[in-house]
Amino acid sequence: TVEVILGEPAGEPVALLGRVVEAGRGVAGVHVISLRESEALGGGLRAATTDADGAFALDLPAPGALLLLVQDGIGEGGTSFSIDVPQAREHHVELELPA
Repeated sequence: TVEVILGEPAGEPVALLGRVVEAGRGVAGVHVISLRESEALGGGLRAATTDADGAFALDLPAPGALLLLVQDGIGEGGTSFSIDVPQAREHHVELELPA
């Protein structure tokens, strides 16, 4: 028996662990939204809010190319980052906001 989940990429789950920083200091309370670059708007969407040190964690269904959007408020503009998440249990990133 093979289980296929439509709309989810193939591969093993990856924990994306990261930190949002500005001028070397963690940025608390911002939203980090991930979107798979290969999918339509809304597909594969994940979101987290940074803690007091700027840290966040996202559970991704599989590795691959992602667009991460860092926003101070929902619906506001933000800063985007394109990253490639390798096949691994965990992948760590640091997102440096422009000063």
